[in-house]
Amino acid sequence: MRAKYLYIFLAIIFLMVFGYNTIGIAKEQGEKSPPVSTGLEDQTGVAVTVYNVNLGLVKDLRNT
Repeated sequence: MRAKYLYIFLAIIFLMVFGYNTIGIAKEQGEKSPPVSTGLEDQTGVAVTVYNVNLGLVKDLRNT
């Protein structure tokens, strides 16, 4: 039981050290991509998955 909490603690520390640094680097660069507008003609595929726990997933594939 103690090992389980140790692994959780180490995972949190790892995310704090490495996760926040990568987010900080992205924010420092400050470059934003321009907005992209697509229409129905750009759509190459669509998939819908419905789960039995009141949850669904929609995948919309488009060429930009």
